[in-house]
Amino acid sequence: MLLRVMLERAGAVVIPAADGEKGLARFTQHSNELDLVVTDIQMPKLDG
Repeated sequence: MLLRVMLERAGAVVIPAADGEKGLARFTQHSNELDLVVTDIQMPKLDG
């Protein structure tokens, strides 16, 4: 949450995802718009 607030204050558009499956779907949907992806090694539903 802290990173999200910091990025938004810096003017970045943040596209959050609650789990790995949603993250992959959002990445696929917005891949042409993304400059940075922040993820975790262990996430619910899909990790790695």
